[in-house]
Amino acid sequence: MTDLIFLHGVGLDRQIWQPMQAALPDVKTHTPDLRGHGAGPNWDGPASLDGFVSDLWDYADGLGLDSFALCGFSLGAMIAQWAAISKPARISHLILLSGVYARMPEQLAGVQARFKEAELHGPKIMIDAALARWFTPEFAENHPEYLEQTRTRLMDNDVAQFMRSYQVFAFEGAQIDGRLKEIKAPTLVATGELDTGSTSEMAHKMASEIPDAQCVIYENVAHMLPLQKPDELAVSIMRLLGKETK
Repeated sequence: MTDLIFLHGVGLDRQIWQPMQAALPDVKTHTPDLRGHGAGPNWDGPASLDGFVSDLWDYADGLGLDSFALCGFSLGAMIAQWAAISKPARISHLILLSGVYARMPEQLAGVQARFKEAELHGPKIMIDAALARWFTPEFAENHPEYLEQTRTRLMDNDVAQFMRSYQVFAFEGAQIDGRLKEIKAPTLVATGELDTGSTSEMAHKMASEIPDAQCVIYENVAHMLPLQKPDELAVSIMRLLGKETK
């Protein structure tokens, strides 16, 4: 059975993967909480992309996995890209969901402005705007449980730990630019057409630079792709893994 490690986004935790896990019964899934999130360890000093990736290797080593499939969402996709570049032999398959890559100056300015606003006023000031970006109104109306679950997770975050992790998402990632060609694993890149942070253009650019990659854009989907399209994603993931869906 294939081992697949999931990495969640900033401010979230492993709960985001429950619908995906249910849709992938024939895959052995692992869902750690990232450092600074949920039940994960805390940052003792500044957070870093290298620190997140080091935690991934330690986690995989603890499971006895020399190689494994890796799926990252948002910040998790940034970590997954850097991991696949850093040690390509360890990643058998790569799934990048709602990830960012080669952000334009205005896109960087937007996320960094949100970080600075959170520094001044606290991260809770960002929650309503984040939920509006992450979920379409239709999905939020039809699935209020996901909206409230996400709101609760964001409200419960340790402020200092969240800010350290969010700083990585806002200010790191440039070291990945131009290096996706070093990824050796078969790769799925996916995002929602309504995602204003991880745009369709970014997804196509990622897929075009990774040697063995495919790109899927989901219609009428915003940022929270794993919650909005778990069954459809599962079909694409199973195909990537070379498995037939039932």
